[in-house]
Amino acid sequence: MGINKAELIKQSLFKALQVRNEQSIDFWTPLCVYDLVEKYDIEVIFSPINSLEGMYSKKDSNVILISSLRPSGRQVFTCAHEFGHFLFNHKFKIDELNSTNNYYEIKEELLADAFAGFLLMPKIAIQKAFKDRAWNIEKATAKEFYIVSKVFGVGYSSLLNHMRNSLKLITYKHFVELKKITPKKIRENIFGLDISSELFICDEKWNGRPVDIQIGDIIMTSENISSNGKNLKYLGQQNKFHLFEGIKPGIDRFESSKSHWTSFVRISRREYEGRSMYRHLEEVEDE
Repeated sequence: MGINKAELIKQSLFKALQVRNEQSIDFWTPLCVYDLVEKYDIEVIFSPINSLEGMYSKKDSNVILISSLRPSGRQVFTCAHEFGHFLFNHKFKIDELNSTNNYYEIKEELLADAFAGFLLMPKIAIQKAFKDRAWNIEKATAKEFYIVSKVFGVGYSSLLNHMRNSLKLITYKHFVELKKITPKKIRENIFGLDISSELFICDEKWNGRPVDIQIGDIIMTSENISSNGKNLKYLGQQNKFHLFEGIKPGIDRFESSKSHWTSFVRISRREYEGRSMYRHLEEVEDE
């Protein structure tokens, strides 16, 4: 018996819209999945398990376990994926790195994966993110897709896969061309930054959720955006953009000199271990 993928996608879309409606989150705004999941009395815990992507358990209490060794974009998608298992009443799921599954597991994984995409990246929200920046999705460049992926907190490939496979917003030809370009190459060739950490491009169109980064990550902003916080280090200018680096756990704020726009910037330790709700706590300094 084959899998009815269209029906699974329909169920996933409905569930994602239902969650946003329950929490009064509109359909055109990015969200922080960790903050959302905590509202359902689920503990999200980061742990350094090398072979693991994520795990969901409902035995004693609701717990989502995420590998602290994965890139931040994958962690976000994994959390949404495991949240899908919770909402669809899948009792216990272990999602290993490069795992293979039987038919029943594949069905559940497809359901959770589609749900994660719709929850994190609603069609109208993606369209708005491109439109706000005056970019045409059908002709958008790798740089523009990279920037939008950071707006939603997901990986570059996750955005492309969702836009092609679930939303059908880009053609197969465009999809293949974009997939050939890696995030590392985008950072190096387009932004001129040879860095191993993540690069976020934050503008005044950023809304709906804080800018969440880890220590060592770089944020590129326009000249009119500044921060006086102690957890971000100003690195100077490059091509008329300000560069900031996360140096300590905590919460800072960006503000614009040209408008009333502001955004919180939350910095966590790299490969943070522990419960998600404590990841931005500032470290106590010795007197």
